[in-house]
Amino acid sequence: RSQDFEGGWEHRFQRGPALSVNAFWIDVDDEIFFVLTDPANFTGTNLNLPQTRRRGAVVSLSSPLGHGISGILSGTYTDAVFTTAFDDASVGNTVEEGDELPQIPRIKLSASVDVPIASAWKVGVQDIYVGSQVLSSDLANVAPKLDPYNLLNARVSFAHGGWGAFLQVNNLLDAEYSTRGIYAFSGSSFGEFYTPAPGRSLIAGITLHP
Repeated sequence: RSQDFEGGWEHRFQRGPALSVNAFWIDVDDEIFFVLTDPANFTGTNLNLPQTRRRGAVVSLSSPLGHGISGILSGTYTDAVFTTAFDDASVGNTVEEGDELPQIPRIKLSASVDVPIASAWKVGVQDIYVGSQVLSSDLANVAPKLDPYNLLNARVSFAHGGWGAFLQVNNLLDAEYSTRGIYAFSGSSFGEFYTPAPGRSLIAGITLHP
């Protein structure tokens, strides 16, 4: 059972920047949450969490920068916590009121710029920052958090008439990072397990517009 409250505001300043702000507040009772107990076989148990809360805001600013260049800035702030304390053998520690929910970064930021380089060609870069987050299954927040990471992506695109093509390079700088970490029982004690993210990768495609 949940109670959701959301509100937003958007405004375009004449022919210039467009700003949007959206806020949310979500209270949940008896949320079903999967806790991993055996990382080797990826098995676990489902828990009914007593009470949780997610609240925050998403802000986005887009603007033409002249000569066909455009840019977008966006940021998300999320405060996701337990609002009641509880004990469970699967967790291994007492969860206190105010402990953070796993795998929800408090801060996410993004910035991108698109630049036309010829009549039908465009290049773009995007920078993404994801803040630290509590490991999955670490409901009591006892393990070190998953490290924040920063990614740089690049894209070249061509469009003509009703079709186009693109080439995108994800993780341009070949950064080493993990998007997920798990805190689980292994052998005789609890430990941390991490899922490495892919390195530099290429994606190419063709788009059709009827």
